[in-house]
Amino acid sequence: MADLVLTEWVQSEDENVRFDALALIDGFRIAKAMPALRALAGRLASSDAPGAPYELQKVDRILRGLGGPLHGGHG
Repeated sequence: MADLVLTEWVQSEDENVRFDALALIDGFRIAKAMPALRALAGRLASSDAPGAPYELQKVDRILRGLGGPLHGGHG
């Protein structure tokens, strides 16, 4: 159930909610969140929000740590 909630948080428009989700996913190494992380990475890659590039770096680092490919399929 927690995995589902964290997946929903990753999809949030609120960067503070996403921050918490990313910290928990990273800390507990929740591999089930990888599809949501890839979707978020795609959103961030096309976002013009000031913090998007930094959040994208964090998402890519988490994906690498979980053993998955990065948002662009590199890695």
